[in-house]
Amino acid sequence: MSSEPDGLPRWPVTLLIGMLGSGKTTLLRHILLDPAMRGTAVLINEIGEIGIDHHLIERIDGETVLMRSGCLCCTMRADLPQSLNALRRRWLGDDRLDLRRVVIETTGLAVPGPILRELATNPLVASDFPLSSVVATVDAQHALRQTRSREEARQQIAVADIVVLTKTDLANKATTAAVRREVSGLNPRAPVIAVTSGVVDAKRLIADHDRKEEDIRAWADVDGAPDPLGHVTHAPHNGIGTLSLEARDPIAWAALTAFLSGLVGEFAPSLLRFKGILNVLGSDLPVVVHGVHDAFYPAETLEAWPTQDRNSRLVLILDRMAQQREKLSRLIGSSGIDWSIAG
Repeated sequence: MSSEPDGLPRWPVTLLIGMLGSGKTTLLRHILLDPAMRGTAVLINEIGEIGIDHHLIERIDGETVLMRSGCLCCTMRADLPQSLNALRRRWLGDDRLDLRRVVIETTGLAVPGPILRELATNPLVASDFPLSSVVATVDAQHALRQTRSREEARQQIAVADIVVLTKTDLANKATTAAVRREVSGLNPRAPVIAVTSGVVDAKRLIADHDRKEEDIRAWADVDGAPDPLGHVTHAPHNGIGTLSLEARDPIAWAALTAFLSGLVGEFAPSLLRFKGILNVLGSDLPVVVHGVHDAFYPAETLEAWPTQDRNSRLVLILDRMAQQREKLSRLIGSSGIDWSIAG
């Protein structure tokens, strides 16, 4: 649990997404035993599915168990804000619990947009449960078929901050390489972590303050990448594209909010996610903005610039990018912000 300057507690949320059979539960079963996950509350569809050794848990009630590692596992109700508020009440009322973060495991066929929007806009949870990261499990054996037939699979990969590639021991090298290319086409910014049987260092998945800044640097390409700035990527069979923007001069907050509002107004249904680290006039510190569809998460300020480079960078992920490129270019050109993009 972290606190804002006003002293109110905040519990950062990691969203774990992935298609049916992609290894979400196996991954959870492993990382919940890692000491780095102490203080984690997990909202899952069914506690019994996770297969936790009964000697390592204490059942608090019919839908909640407390592990010796300090992790709390709860059955997720249909209403996500209700589940999170129940966690808040339990944490504040039970001295046994020293809980610091939340992991939400979605169903395999979940489209991530509505969940991300709920976290961003619901006033009952948005301030206390800020989105920290999105982790997507991808099955190396079946991902190519899934991304070609299921919109959920494409969107889950596209919005992820981290992709965990599972079952690489069961897929041949050619298939695994093809899946990596597919993931890169859908989401060139996300690091890909290959795992076997869910075995991974949990610290690579949870976004504490240091990890979060690292994720933001990777997403916004603060450290520089070999691809030219503004390069548009999209896999031809799915239409999801990623567009990177950069501005060298500080941006007026009014111009920024007008641009983001115009972006949402024009492209909300296909705007799968946006995220940026920005140099805003009047602030000596970097401002982080992110959102999904028509929902904005509260802007955050980092404690320091991660590098000497203070250029603003904004990354957009859109469905049907090719069909909307011209309209998007017009909006960028009329924003009053000197964005640099690829031609």
